[in-house]
Amino acid sequence: MKALFLHSIFAVTVCLLTNVPQTQAAQTGMNDRAVLQELRQMIEKQQAQIDRQAAEIQDLKSRLVPRQGTAEEEIATDSRKAQKEEIPPAVQSADTGAKVVFYGQVNRAGLWADNGDSSNLYFVDNDNSSSRLGINATASYKKLTIGGKIEYQLESNSSNLVSSRDENPNNDLSIRHADASISADNFGKFSFGRGSSATEGISEMDLSGTHVVSQSAVYDMAGGQLFYDDAQNILTSTAVGDVFTNMDGLSRLDRFRYDTPVLAGITVSAGINEDDAYDLATRYSRDYGGVKVSAGLGWVNIDDSPTYDNQYSGSVSILHDSGFNLSLAGGLRQAKQSGRDDPSFWYTKLGYILNAFSVGSSAFSVDYFMGEDIAANDDEASSMALAYVQNFDDWGTELYLAYRFHQLDRDGTDFNDISAVMSGARVKF
Repeated sequence: MKALFLHSIFAVTVCLLTNVPQTQAAQTGMNDRAVLQELRQMIEKQQAQIDRQAAEIQDLKSRLVPRQGTAEEEIATDSRKAQKEEIPPAVQSADTGAKVVFYGQVNRAGLWADNGDSSNLYFVDNDNSSSRLGINATASYKKLTIGGKIEYQLESNSSNLVSSRDENPNNDLSIRHADASISADNFGKFSFGRGSSATEGISEMDLSGTHVVSQSAVYDMAGGQLFYDDAQNILTSTAVGDVFTNMDGLSRLDRFRYDTPVLAGITVSAGINEDDAYDLATRYSRDYGGVKVSAGLGWVNIDDSPTYDNQYSGSVSILHDSGFNLSLAGGLRQAKQSGRDDPSFWYTKLGYILNAFSVGSSAFSVDYFMGEDIAANDDEASSMALAYVQNFDDWGTELYLAYRFHQLDRDGTDFNDISAVMSGARVKF
């Protein structure tokens, strides 16, 4: 632009200089001011023409050339799209066209426990949510969905089994699910094979965000720890898992299960199970504009059980948008044995979830469990815990830390309290 301007001035000047003799002859007496005025006007006209040309060139460039940075942004966007396409959310079966999803998690922790006489450190698999690997396949035909699920548990040194007498109790590869299903929105879902019973999880409705390390199944953290009797100065054979239970249905087993369609947030489930066991459950989930509610109630009958006929249990959890949440659970068993009191329990948890860090939410909770007559008449088993879970959303990871203590009051004994601390990580994929 500068060169073009100087070139124009030079051209005008040359033109004027080459015509100086003629100008002097034709306009005798013209003063120097008139000459300079004429020169100035010519230069201004030339500059205006140059400015117009520059504006036209700039407009043409803006139409043809992308703005600075656009190309780089498009390349980065294409790269992100390519990365997502490299790892599809599901793999399609070559034989049937079914969508197959692979999933799993690793949940490892360090567990320290003290029974009042001795303490030990264990490296465990967190039984609140064990390490596992699974395959889930679905295929659609008209309005029907056919499903198949295979899931294995890979558990080494389960947190609910380790004890001072056995620090390496298990190294298991066990099947959790080998399940087939057929479902449709208008008639519900039928499942058959090994899988979750109709009442599994019915006592564990929990919106606290700390379920991975603290829940109504308080024995999952240190269920293998043995009580020490101070009165007799001996380590007894009574374990935490013997005197605590949350009566959480029938867990996983071979069964035929039916789930109704969801109606106003309500689902009813029924199961016919192995060992002449039957169960029925209803679940409710609803969001009331700032308050989320999850609840469940279940019934179990086991003809082959030597200890009880019927079991009733349930739970409810409420989460407010503020982050405060409350969970409650309870249950009762009807004992079969003559003279045996009916076992029962109740559980409560108060929690708070906040988003203090950009990586993910932070969850805190305190809970309390009370069980009566679970292992023997007049037994009172109580437990309390403090828990913290930090989420890392982009990594699919939760880091957790919890402290729990257990008490058992039994006639004729003086059991020490058992304290336990567990910290670890659950990584989902």
